[in-house]
Amino acid sequence: MTGDFATFKANLISPLTGGTTITISSSPTYTAGEVRGVWVGGAGDLSIVTIDGSTLLMIGVTAGSLIPAIITKVNGSSSVTNVSVVW
Repeated sequence: MTGDFATFKANLISPLTGGTTITISSSPTYTAGEVRGVWVGGAGDLSIVTIDGSTLLMIGVTAGSLIPAIITKVNGSSSVTNVSVVW
């Protein structure tokens, strides 16, 4: 049986519908619009800006973590690795 996703509309609790891998650099790393989460493949600290403009520094994020947050930017000061933003 196949699903019909032609009319599917993502919401905050639906499965991921897309994403892209990013590379942490000294400048803001991801600024292309709102995303629903950040996947962290390699442990470290994660600095993000949320949809309301708050900057959050998450210290000690473990490898294999999916951070569910509506964000607009991943800051270049983050030390995590193997990062993807998802929507």
